[in-house]
Amino acid sequence: AAAAAAGVSSEVLVNDDSSVSSHTSHTSLSREAAAATDRPAAKGSASPAKGGPVGDAARLMRSAGPNGAVLLSPNVHELRGYNSLARLARGAVLIFLQDDDSPPAARPPHGPAWLVTPLQLLRRHARAGSVSIKGGLFFVSEYDEHVVGVQRIDDLPGWYPRCAERGSRARVEAARCVDVGPLFVRRSQFLQIGGFNESGVPRGEPGSVRVDCEMEARMALGLGLAPLALGLAPADRWAYGRTHVAWDHPKMEEGHKWRMLDYRQRYELPRSASRLAIERACRDLNGEFDCPVAEIARKPANKLDCAVVEAPGTCEV
Repeated sequence: AAAAAAGVSSEVLVNDDSSVSSHTSHTSLSREAAAATDRPAAKGSASPAKGGPVGDAARLMRSAGPNGAVLLSPNVHELRGYNSLARLARGAVLIFLQDDDSPPAARPPHGPAWLVTPLQLLRRHARAGSVSIKGGLFFVSEYDEHVVGVQRIDDLPGWYPRCAERGSRARVEAARCVDVGPLFVRRSQFLQIGGFNESGVPRGEPGSVRVDCEMEARMALGLGLAPLALGLAPADRWAYGRTHVAWDHPKMEEGHKWRMLDYRQRYELPRSASRLAIERACRDLNGEFDCPVAEIARKPANKLDCAVVEAPGTCEV
């Protein structure tokens, strides 16, 4: 419905990573989704065959519609599921969703801002590698959940990122990492860098930082493209729960910590070549927007400032 209102064609591909028993029950089904937009409408239609799956699997297949698909890979690999969906997709833009992401109820006649604006940003800004509407700008320092990645959009002035797109005045800011769900990525570029990095993520564990930051870092280093956070008005924001089933894995905490530390060593060490290159890609993209450069240079505020302006006090942390 959102795609139709926005005037684009779409398909919904779902990776079912629940237990097999959920396929024939009516319990809540864990799922990851990649919605592909801006593609030619498919000919013909498909629907669950008579006598086929029942319960949540049948419901998912119905919701996927004639242009979608349901990929069954019970509790195997979150990132492998995403990559499989991306290869199956035919759209120009992938929108990665997780099982506890819920869209806003508002459906304006011109199309929802959460869908229209990210697509417009990707069309107008070739330096943007991804667009997140989840509401977070991230960095990873020495591993501590009280320190890592917690510069939320609503911590910044006015509930928005600090820059504005010229013309539309959409509130945006490029940063070293933006959060998944929904996360918009051009399919061709996602496949060009090899998709999500599946290594080091054992069966059943969540992708952690590899489901957003690590992929975005490789996109910045390999293609010179920066992650972009988009701030939306309250009525246009998605709701986020804490029911992402992959995080219930018994070894989640240990694996998550290892993946965060591995990411930091590769991409986040201060003044390292990789971090400097990622920050440079962010500054190049932020240069296309109206950002408070002079204000930030005069009084650095946080560990994300080097992505906006290179000045004393912004890039040494």
